[in-house]
Amino acid sequence: MKLHHRYLIVMAILLALTAIWLPTYGAVRTVLVEGFTQWNCNPCATWNPTERAILNAMTRDTVISIKFHGWWPGANNDAFYLWNQSENSSRISFYGVTWVPWVMVDGILNLSNVNANQLRTYVRQRRAGVAPCAVNCYANASGETSVTFSSDIIVETSTSGNLRVFAALISDLTVYPSPPGSNGETQFPDAFRDMYPNMSGQTITMTAGDTIHFEGTLNKAAAWDPDNLSVLVFVQNTGTKEIYQTGWAEVTRDWGMTVTGHGPRQLIQDPNAGETTYTIDLTNIGLMDETYHVELTGTLPTGWTRSVEAFGVPADPNSIDVHLESSNQITLTAHLNPNGNPGGAVLNVVINSPSSPEPIIATETFRLMAGLDILLVDDDDGDIFETWYEEALTATAGNYMWGRWDAHADSLDAAYFTGLDAVIWFTGNIFQDGHTISAADQEMLSAFLDNGGKLFLSGQGIGFDIRLDPFFSDYLHAHYDRNYPTGVNVSGVTDDPISDGMSFSLSGGDGASNQTRQAAISPADANSTVFLEYDSSAFHAGLRTVANNFRIVYLGFGFEAVNSAAARTALMQNSLDWLFGIEAADDGRTLLIPAKFALGYNYPNPFNPETVIPYALPARSEITLRVFDMLGREVAVLATGMQEAGYHSAVWNAADFSSGVYFYRLEATSGTQSFRDTNKLVVLK
Repeated sequence: MKLHHRYLIVMAILLALTAIWLPTYGAVRTVLVEGFTQWNCNPCATWNPTERAILNAMTRDTVISIKFHGWWPGANNDAFYLWNQSENSSRISFYGVTWVPWVMVDGILNLSNVNANQLRTYVRQRRAGVAPCAVNCYANASGETSVTFSSDIIVETSTSGNLRVFAALISDLTVYPSPPGSNGETQFPDAFRDMYPNMSGQTITMTAGDTIHFEGTLNKAAAWDPDNLSVLVFVQNTGTKEIYQTGWAEVTRDWGMTVTGHGPRQLIQDPNAGETTYTIDLTNIGLMDETYHVELTGTLPTGWTRSVEAFGVPADPNSIDVHLESSNQITLTAHLNPNGNPGGAVLNVVINSPSSPEPIIATETFRLMAGLDILLVDDDDGDIFETWYEEALTATAGNYMWGRWDAHADSLDAAYFTGLDAVIWFTGNIFQDGHTISAADQEMLSAFLDNGGKLFLSGQGIGFDIRLDPFFSDYLHAHYDRNYPTGVNVSGVTDDPISDGMSFSLSGGDGASNQTRQAAISPADANSTVFLEYDSSAFHAGLRTVANNFRIVYLGFGFEAVNSAAARTALMQNSLDWLFGIEAADDGRTLLIPAKFALGYNYPNPFNPETVIPYALPARSEITLRVFDMLGREVAVLATGMQEAGYHSAVWNAADFSSGVYFYRLEATSGTQSFRDTNKLVVLK
């Protein structure tokens, strides 16, 4: 063979090898994984977290997904399907999906029998190849119910076929507090929401060097958070079903903010403990600079003060304006001070973005309670049964200072029980697994009762839940009989100090009508007495207990279900009277016997010219109640001598005294018991 022939052959081989080894000119591919699922599908609950872990590890720059929800195999109640039934159904039909879970990778690699290793392999396989185009995408929330997008498809390799471009709106992650379907899933990533222009896409022609502009508007629900949305733009050959390229963008917005509070949202303290602060991080997540309006709302008890401030913005008791550039953050600080006055306040920090065409408002709520006599523990797991208890306490508590603690928002601390006279604890519809009165709850209540506390306990599921716990027998002195007692009507016991003459229903009226498993209970020993009965049955509905130095009222049902306000008021009033030891005197008056010595906080405070100073004596005592100035000089004696057990008060008229801070001191002696306490008051003229 001649030399030049050999040369030509070698060159041909080299050119052929080059054609094999060198990739076709194109763009880096972002792979699209389309998953098909339903929230009643049990195999989906196993596969979906596996798929999510694989895709998260590869990151969205490599692969991005859409999850289409179907109307089977379970009940047709999947909210993601129901939001857009026609387009979910269309995509399912397009691929011929006949069961779930089912996965398609770039439209052509079929994972109908889902497999983790195969998914990784398919994604890597598609990622390794080049795409004939690149897709750039931008998306913005243009209103409460729409998202506009704009994209450019930059063609690098001419491509033929039945080419279409699509834009899809997805929710990045939707989380439910409890499973909405029957398969136990609570987290749903990348859920499909809407397609533009429709499920047929928009026809395009791809010629190398061209840039194809594609834009439009996608539909959203007003409740969807724009910060949890993304838009995908993908190019697909609907003939072969191959997806050539995908681009994506997180949805932005011109105006937006995030608000994050720090620390507990509720607190119980001594009225003289001074100022409490609550901090809030405010971040401008919009594209535009904004001057936010921050306002304080909520009614304060007499003598309390409040303010809000930010770095560079002076504190104000009502409102401030805070300028914040895009992507910047600032810390707001809210201040609340009882200034020695008992009471409770709910402070709302309301943040408004005034430049936004749609309302953007966030509210952070902080609750402070000081100098409480009664604590209402709202332990109904986020339900709204507190309404019935608050109405009853407002009508019956009188001079007792009470406040509500939301156990669903923050855990209780045993220190909060110090200084309380009574606790009212309710559990709503909860009925099992230690979720009514937990072991930690029982420990706190046991210590409170051992120190002479008073407890009003209400909840239809408590008896079943803690029937085997020592607290049930040793403190409630109760025995659990059964759930579902006959009937829903309840009657009192003749001559009982709480229930004599009472009769009400646990269904209808203006009650909660929530009782489905109220408990039948009975006394475990002589410390406990039946005071409420279920009508037409041999079962008991309520017990009252006196043991050691504590008292308990325990209802085997939810107080909230009592069907009339009058009956609830009577039941609460009589229960409080009995818990606090009110007894009838010979002349028909009532006598209140406190469990311990106490010096109350004067009211009003500050005052001019008169204020009332309350105090309590658990036994007949020798007392003195005096007032001192800032230098410790005695300026008034308000009470002296022997006084009977009970609740008392004295009035100080400071008309002849100048403005300023004064102190009042109670000293009391009864047998071997002695007591001394001092509080502050303010004369303001």
